[in-house]
Amino acid sequence: LNKYYYALLAMLYWAEGNSKNEFTFTNTNPQMVKVFINILRKYFNIKNKRLSIAVRYFTGMNRKKCLNHWSKITRISKKEIRMYYNDGGKNGRSPYGMCRITVRKGSYLLKVIHSLIQNIANEVNAPIAQLD
Repeated sequence: LNKYYYALLAMLYWAEGNSKNEFTFTNTNPQMVKVFINILRKYFNIKNKRLSIAVRYFTGMNRKKCLNHWSKITRISKKEIRMYYNDGGKNGRSPYGMCRITVRKGSYLLKVIHSLIQNIANEVNAPIAQLD
C-alpha cells in the first residue's frame, strides 16, 4: 500500500518540484499542498521542524489572509511561515498566492524521489508485448 503513496509523492514532485539541489515543491492548489505534506508526514516521517514554508503573494492580495490560509492548510505556525510580496505589479491567479515547501536536510529524500521517478518512467515506458 505504501508503494502507492511513494509513487504519488514522486509524481507530484516530478510535476511541481522545482529544484535539483534541494527538495522543494511549489503550488497554489491547497488540496495538492495538503496531500504533498501529508504524504511527507505519514509515509516519510517528516516532522514540521524539517518543513520550511514560504508564501509568495501578489498585488491585491491580503497578506494576513494569505498567511492564515497557508498556515491552516500546512498546519505550520504563522510565525514559522515566511511571506514574500511580489511587487511586480501583476495580480496572481490564485486568491492566496503560491506556497513553497522545502524539506530541510532533504538531499536523501531528493535522491529517493529521483530514483522513484526514474523507476516509474522505466516501468511505464517499457515496451508492451504484442498480442497476437
